[in-house]
Amino acid sequence: MPLFKLNENSLVITKSGNFSANFEELETSNYLAKLKKGTKGKNLKVINISEEISPFWQTVKEQKYVSYLQTDLKKCIELLHKNQFISFPTAENTINVEPSNISIAEKMQANSASNGSNHIYRMYAFGKVLQEQVKIQEDSLAVNQYVSLAKDANIVTPISSLIVLETDADYEKNEIEKNVDTLGNASINNDGAVPEPHEWLMIIAGLSLLFFYYKKSKKQAV
Repeated sequence: MPLFKLNENSLVITKSGNFSANFEELETSNYLAKLKKGTKGKNLKVINISEEISPFWQTVKEQKYVSYLQTDLKKCIELLHKNQFISFPTAENTINVEPSNISIAEKMQANSASNGSNHIYRMYAFGKVLQEQVKIQEDSLAVNQYVSLAKDANIVTPISSLIVLETDADYEKNEIEKNVDTLGNASINNDGAVPEPHEWLMIIAGLSLLFFYYKKSKKQAV
């Protein structure tokens, strides 16, 4: 799609699968150079009426070359009749989780005590890196800022890596200094964590076993 040739405020309606060239494969092409140079600022809008999104459109969306909306054909036609387009406003400390129709906002607190979910903060940190990746690519200082955010949340992102070992002994054995100023590894003990399916099964089995012994001991007492 030659997005750079379209007029300003144009609307594109697409129905694509999950297969396409990605930006890495197009890196040396004149097409990608023209796309990067001539697409932003045109205020292009894209409606995808497919349930899937291709790597190409995913990158175009994430790097904010267009305003992107994924919906079904019925909703698309409804928007066209009303001459409307749904957009998701963003703020400095907010990220949108569009599939769930929610947003996550970061709020600074005076005290360090936390009663929120560590995993929600991880979602916020990862979403923030994706949201600002164009800025990150063009600003070395921004890279350091968002690497620090990823480090604080203890997550892997497109701009950061992460070494995770199971025990303190593993860190000592490999002579790796463990950072104690981060959230640490994701686990069931984290604030707001939800047990995995096999953990639920173990919990239910344990409770059932306790109930069985309770009933048995009660009968013997009688």
